[in-house]
Amino acid sequence: MDKASITRPISFTLLKDGENTGINFSGIPGGHEFNSFILAIFRIGWTWEKVRRRSAFKKLNLLISLLNVETFVSLSCTHCPDVVQALNLISTYNKNITVTMVDSAVFFEEAKEKDIQAVPVVFINGEQKNQLVLKLLKS
Repeated sequence: MDKASITRPISFTLLKDGENTGINFSGIPGGHEFNSFILAIFRIGWTWEKVRRRSAFKKLNLLISLLNVETFVSLSCTHCPDVVQALNLISTYNKNITVTMVDSAVFFEEAKEKDIQAVPVVFINGEQKNQLVLKLLKS
């Protein structure tokens, strides 16, 4: 579990060649999040040559501080997969970024403690970032 940086029960991380990809799932990615899971598997094996040319991804490569991104979702939410998939893509491009999809129904007490009343909700290093969700949904 140390290698995968998993902090919750009922969780797993995706590995590539035995190395942590930075993509974690807390809860079973069913419902609308099943596509997020399949796309994450696809993207960790994807070649990045075309994406590397985009300026936004060049900026991501300059990021050296560690970011722990957690996205609280509901498996019935139709907007949640867009946010999860965008963050998973970002994580596969920079090893300093770890992303975790958190099923708010499975981790209900944690969602309640964080006063999550609607999803998706993104936390970066423990701080809620609602504006990031709005930007990801618009892009």
